[in-house]
Amino acid sequence: MPIRKLSANFIAAEQKVAARKAELQANPLLTVPQAAQWLGVSVSTLNRWRSLGRGPASEKLGGKVFYPLSDLQAFCSKA
Repeated sequence: MPIRKLSANFIAAEQKVAARKAELQANPLLTVPQAAQWLGVSVSTLNRWRSLGRGPASEKLGGKVFYPLSDLQAFCSKA
């Protein structure tokens, strides 16, 4: 049975997934409640900061908000 060659697009997508997994291991994403607890503020305060563009940088994945740990650390070092 012949082995099929993988398409270049498939290989590129697999490489992107592997790179993202490695990035997330080095810099985990925290949920809004986790980030609020880490910062020592309420969830509503963190949400207000995000809506005003004042708080730490966040990412949206699948419609949910996450905070990279490195961005929370950078935000605390600035404050």
